[in-house]
Amino acid sequence: MKFYMIVENEKNISLQQKVKQLSKALMTAGFVANPLMMMNFKIWGEIYKRFLPSYITFSETTKYTNATGADWSMGVLYAEHPRRNKELISLKEYKEFVLREMISDIANYIMDHISVSKMVIGTVSSLKIGANAKSSKQYDAEATIDCKLNSEYTFTCEGTEPSGKQYEYIWIDRFPDVKAAVEHKSNKLEIIKSTDLEGDLGVNLTDLFKANVLGGKKVKFYIKIKIVGVKHPRLLYGG
Repeated sequence: MKFYMIVENEKNISLQQKVKQLSKALMTAGFVANPLMMMNFKIWGEIYKRFLPSYITFSETTKYTNATGADWSMGVLYAEHPRRNKELISLKEYKEFVLREMISDIANYIMDHISVSKMVIGTVSSLKIGANAKSSKQYDAEATIDCKLNSEYTFTCEGTEPSGKQYEYIWIDRFPDVKAAVEHKSNKLEIIKSTDLEGDLGVNLTDLFKANVLGGKKVKFYIKIKIVGVKHPRLLYGG
């Protein structure tokens, strides 16, 4: 994954200034470094190497799209969208944006293809699994799932009819169980799937410093759908 930072003129910035700007941008984005690491030039050199940004000017931002629709800002570290070229996301907003985009992708894929009486999609904050669950990573509709969802990352709707339209579903390949349930028009599906957000950034964060921006490597998605329903407008839940 590529990282970018906006500057007035890269030629006027020394290496020391670049390191200082990067460390400040990482702190602003929610990365909390161990104070001892900040005194270790070798470790900060490794951090800089892993997050080494390409420097662009404001005039060059016309070549890119700000994924959140916000204005461009100097001194902010941007990460390239993991699935879209030339689309940048502020590292501080990366987790929220990608999670909401994933939820939108799942919901729209389901609603565009099948009739649903009820659908709940969200990220899991706490989880209990019944004895009939098949494994620690995957559960089918017969398993007893008792979990709490993060309210800020939860989508619920009732009564939808398929639109018949085809859209670009850039994340649905992460959820093959959903695709299979839709393709086979299963009566119901209740499942929890884990996905790795940190891997999309292309860096191993935990061996260097605490990363609040990601909140852990794995994110668990809870997906529950029941087939057959009535017409309901297409809904988006994106960043």
